[in-house]
Amino acid sequence: MNIVYAVITVTDSGYGMDAETKRKVFNPFFTTKEAGKGTGLGLAMVMGIIKQHDGFIDLQSEPGKGSVFKLYLPLLADPLVIASEVAKDARMPRGSGTILLAEDDPPTLILLEELLKRAGYNVITAVDGEDGTGVLMLIFFRLIEFVSSSGFLFSSKPV
Repeated sequence: MNIVYAVITVTDSGYGMDAETKRKVFNPFFTTKEAGKGTGLGLAMVMGIIKQHDGFIDLQSEPGKGSVFKLYLPLLADPLVIASEVAKDARMPRGSGTILLAEDDPPTLILLEELLKRAGYNVITAVDGEDGTGVLMLIFFRLIEFVSSSGFLFSSKPV
């Protein structure tokens, strides 16, 4: 059986990559950026998504010549039938509770916040990991302040 693929091509005219960088570029946390400028998760996430859909990525790059990423995704034999079957049970699961969401890309932060709110969560946002840590510490200290002012006693002995 021949598989037919949709191909998404992404091209840049940047620095390009040597063979060693090409071997590592899809590894989680691998980055060529300076410290604090990237997590190294972007291409690893792309590869994970493509593999989850039985696809693959072809990377062509040379130093000084930029890069070409070709993302191959298999087409479904009968997408209309499959889509209609999925649509019957397509209900977004509902959640509850509060999520601290830390994301340094503003459009992604806005999108994820909206999706989580629609799913029923209370969302506290932070613009990056450092901000998220600060928000978490503030919540913790407010909780301690509340418990202390409510007359609860802390003891190292079991009650």
